[in-house]
Amino acid sequence: MPARAQAVAVADFRENALREFLLIVVIVAVVAVLWHSGPVQKRIGQRRRSGQVDQLQRRYLSMLPMGPAAARAHLDRVLADMRREHPGRSTAWLLRKMIHELKRDRA
Repeated sequence: MPARAQAVAVADFRENALREFLLIVVIVAVVAVLWHSGPVQKRIGQRRRSGQVDQLQRRYLSMLPMGPAAARAHLDRVLADMRREHPGRSTAWLLRKMIHELKRDRA
């Protein structure tokens, strides 16, 4: 192979290798951004928060001296009131506050 043809082949190889490398970097960056801010992290966080909310709701309901249906209606009503009083707060925060206030009022 003549020297000129060999130089062109090497240049083409380097150009293709650079394109492939840049494509891989872009793909890895997109995957990293989606992983850290996308649906996967949100689902994991929602599962964790939802388990915490369930636990706090059970705790609050167990503290009420009434039947299950009445206790659930009471929880829903108080939670709706708390949402109006403290907009933007998470459900877990509101439930912790409700539990705190129930304990405080009993003392």
